[in-house]
Amino acid sequence: MLLRKYIHRKLSEYYAQPSHKVVGSLSNNNNNTNNTNKSSTITTTITKQQQQHKQQQHKQQHTQKPIAFSSLFGKYHWQYLYARHYRNQTGQWLTPVELFQPYYSNSIANFIVDEATTTTATTLSTKTTKSTTADTNSDTIASSSTSNPNSRLDVVELGGGRGTNARGILNHLRRNHRDVYDRIDEYRIVDSSDTLLQLQRDVFSSSSVSSSGGSGESDGMEDNEEGMGDKVRMVKMDMLDVAENRSTLLSKSNKQTIVLAMELLDNLPHDKVSLRTKPDGSTTILQTEVVHTNTHHQHHDDNNNNNDNNNNNLEETFVPLTDPLLQDILSILPSYLPDDNNNEHTIPRWIPTTACSLLRHIVTQRSNSSIVWIDFDWLPPPTLLVEPSISSSSSSTSVVGVGARSRRSVEGVGEPLITDMEDVDYGCYLSAPTAGASITANTTTSSTTLDEIDDSDGGVGGSSGGGECDILFPTDFGRLADFAGTILDNTTTTTTTQKEEQAPPIAPPWTVKVTKQSEFLETYGREEVEQTKSWLTGYTPLLNDFGNCSVLTVSRRR
Repeated sequence: MLLRKYIHRKLSEYYAQPSHKVVGSLSNNNNNTNNTNKSSTITTTITKQQQQHKQQQHKQQHTQKPIAFSSLFGKYHWQYLYARHYRNQTGQWLTPVELFQPYYSNSIANFIVDEATTTTATTLSTKTTKSTTADTNSDTIASSSTSNPNSRLDVVELGGGRGTNARGILNHLRRNHRDVYDRIDEYRIVDSSDTLLQLQRDVFSSSSVSSSGGSGESDGMEDNEEGMGDKVRMVKMDMLDVAENRSTLLSKSNKQTIVLAMELLDNLPHDKVSLRTKPDGSTTILQTEVVHTNTHHQHHDDNNNNNDNNNNNLEETFVPLTDPLLQDILSILPSYLPDDNNNEHTIPRWIPTTACSLLRHIVTQRSNSSIVWIDFDWLPPPTLLVEPSISSSSSSTSVVGVGARSRRSVEGVGEPLITDMEDVDYGCYLSAPTAGASITANTTTSSTTLDEIDDSDGGVGGSSGGGECDILFPTDFGRLADFAGTILDNTTTTTTTQKEEQAPPIAPPWTVKVTKQSEFLETYGREEVEQTKSWLTGYTPLLNDFGNCSVLTVSRRR
């Protein structure tokens, strides 16, 4: 099985869990979300007053009171509060969207406003001047023009989490930028997790019917949401299916589209490639596959970790590159290839195949798109548990790292962090436990590929017996930006006529930029940053926490 398909399978196990186990919340009502489906099957007759009361209860259930950042004393006060929230919540992660609501989402909404109200009059004027010596393709002008005050707009959020970001963005636009809010035809949340999609539907169900007439709570999340849910559409779609052209995320259109992704890149399936030097000095690119084998390693014993029944029959192998998608990505940006040290032991490199293909799909299908993707640019090494291992030849006890002892893959550049639901880290993706009995194979041969195993075979996307693990990849934002620039250059070139090529060069109608998250928030959330500064020290976690996060933006040139 190709490595990215195996990674996809592992992540599917993780996201098949109840939503409150995956994405944390500042609310203590996480467990209530599991009762939604059961209650919806009961048909009752209720009065309008009862309905409004139920809607108010429902809204309170999914509303999370934000942290009063300005009342903090400073950094250490925030760290104490942060640790306390982590102890009290049941989810695996507390994201910046959840922690910094509504300020974080407001900043993203301000980016949307900036893109929606930008015009390229200067660029178009320059093109008009140049057209005296060269005819201008009208399609190129259309793709250059970012917007006009009456143009329609779509917002697409990939991986919507708890729906908090979408709700915060729409609330901010509705209250402060009604002209942009009214131009939005659709706010589409795309997710592959059934449990998260249901939670997102719950969050917006009350706002799509009628508001309880709230007077604007201090959290900024309940200010007259009547009809807001009518703009929101949830779509179940897997990004790997989009990357491999089995699903279409965006139809072909020149409609202005803003594509958001908050902490999606770290969970997209990756490949891993290496180089092999031949005797004649040439190199062969190798792709990674996961194979099933009946041969247990000689060092196996009863004291080994409890993953033997799941993953000890799997191993990693490198074979000549044949996957068309991976070949395509590497041909577009050869710098994704591992460094060729002209030796036999080249260090492999993880490749964000899914993210790159998804990016290409977006800019190809929507030439008038803008992008905000935020994620980790660095992740710490795993914190490996230690356990005593008593030698049979003596009574001495040595301490052995569980994950390190069971590493079954070759470490590469961009290695992911593997952690389970108990916050236990593992040395590599093959060292981690597998939920249920999701991996099976025909054991008539000593080594069998897993490609024939259907995704419906136990465990994936269904009930699991524990052992779910999150797989988090750091993103090389510099290379991803280079890939985006190359794709956009190619897209522009395909709409350029021969006469246009003879005209003086014109600056591209887009800007690809990588910034730290703090810089992005300072640019698009100045008021939000000021509102969250400590009254005593001026400290704000919006700028000083999550320092390992970066932002990729593709924006229309001003």
